[in-house]
Amino acid sequence: MREDVTATVQLIYDCPADASLSAQSDMIHDDVVRLLGADSNNTVQLRGLTIQHVQS
Repeated sequence: MREDVTATVQLIYDCPADASLSAQSDMIHDDVVRLLGADSNNTVQLRGLTIQHVQS
């Protein structure tokens, strides 16, 4: 039997200072997706992600 579990995490990124906060958020989202590449050895699978807050 499987179930959905919500986990709250905090990631701290080094981003280009001249990019807007929106652009920084997009870069972070792209990097998180890159890091989540499929791995058949995992017994858990990410089903989605939402960036709820960014600040500099």
